[in-house]
Amino acid sequence: MDKLTLKKRKSLEKRYTTFSITKMSIDRECLSSVRKRFTYQLSKGGVKEPEVRVKKIRDNRTNFEYFRFSVRGSMLVEDELVKYYHSLRISLHWAKEIPNDNKNIKAL
Repeated sequence: MDKLTLKKRKSLEKRYTTFSITKMSIDRECLSSVRKRFTYQLSKGGVKEPEVRVKKIRDNRTNFEYFRFSVRGSMLVEDELVKYYHSLRISLHWAKEIPNDNKNIKAL
């Protein structure tokens, strides 16, 4: 079973726009969630170099894996400073038992 969610947020006061895409999937092996988010904000100030962060967690006791990748920076576009933040988050919850028959599937 898959579920896809699209969201768009916009604020004229704070001058930002956010787009996010989330996909949740459940099958007999794992429950997975993938989220992509893109945020742009008009502001004043100087241009900053991009900052990249990567985080990975794996817990064998709870059968959980998590990965996050994000980039934050700014750029000049037609005399306006645009700050941006892009992120990708992936989380996996692996099944503890995977039965051989299809009658009683215990995903988590």
